[in-house]
Amino acid sequence: MSENAAPEGTWNITVKGPTGKEVTVLELQRDGDTLTGTQTGRGVSTPIENGKVEGNTVSWTQQVTKPMKLNVTFIGEITGNDIAGKVKVGMMSHKFSGSKDLG
Repeated sequence: MSENAAPEGTWNITVKGPTGKEVTVLELQRDGDTLTGTQTGRGVSTPIENGKVEGNTVSWTQQVTKPMKLNVTFIGEITGNDIAGKVKVGMMSHKFSGSKDLG
């Protein structure tokens, strides 16, 4: 296993859902094994909740309000400047991927 992930920073995330690709921007801050920040998509920015990092694995939840109110859970693995994993929405699960904004 490689060194622990460096999740802090800005990530460009793409969720591959049933209605096509959904692009969001994830801003993360780290304090030990706790993640905080915001995720922005469809012109709405919401704080993430329950953010955690363990080794290369990161997870967080988000309360989405558009197109409808949903509780969304992300679990992913960071490899260098890339992230990939699953997002759970209710009983459904979709893939997501992204990369760190190095600019």
